Amino acid sequence: MLSTPTPPQQLWHVSLLGSGETPSDDRGCGQVTPEMGATATPAIDLQIGPHGTMYVVAMSKDASANYHHRLHALDITTGGEQFAGPVEVHATYPGSGVENTFSPKQHKERPGLLIANGLVYTAWSSHCDAFPYTSWMISYNETTLAQVNVLNLTPNGNDGALWNAGAGPAADGSGNVYVLTGNGTFDTTLNGSGFPSNGDYGNAFVKNVDRWRQSGSCRLFHHVEYGIGIWRGRGSRVRGTDTSSAGE
Repeated sequence: MLSTPTPPQQLWHVSLLGSGETPSDDRGCGQVTPEMGATATPAIDLQIGPHGTMYVVAMSKDASANYHHRLHALDITTGGEQFAGPVEVHATYPGSGVENTFSPKQHKERPGLLIANGLVYTAWSSHCDAFPYTSWMISYNETTLAQVNVLNLTPNGNDGALWNAGAGPAADGSGNVYVLTGNGTFDTTLNGSGFPSNGDYGNAFVKNVDRWRQSGSCRLFHHVEYGIGIWRGRGSRVRGTDTSSAGE
């Protein structure tokens, strides 16, 4: 005889909003509606913190109509904030593109979070392709939440956001991180090493061999593998068939 299953019990519940804030509105676009909060799949590391830690990014809007993204590190047994979190997502990157300072209202975090190399990687979509935006990845130390590296994959162009069908960036056993960028600027002129001359990698497969461990912002790659092929051009933008519309 089958036993009656025990009803699930809520372990904890926390709000990720700041004082006086609400979840972000949909900014007039039905891509994510009626509001935006925690849109990316969180990541958990059972080895960090006294009981394990869940990392999650939440978007909000304050009473002055400013938008915010914050990275939270929550104790998985209590939901309590750890490591003096949360931290506000801010970033700048050198270049002359349309968005060299990260604009919170232009983005949501669609790809899931990735934990690798002692870092929490965040990857950023646009919201409804509302111009202007570029292609951001931002990493944080797992135990301090200090920002470690910033990467913009279209720093001298536009677009190239990361979508991944909700999946996170990928990492292999050697710690290499892989991402797919969406439709955006791709430099057809290559430098002497065979890389796009202005550092713009729209609609590309990107492999970051050096694990983002250069000091300062990640401006250099040891190796990049990219493909444009049939994905480039107007059709990919109109039909949403650009490479980054799928996960790694």
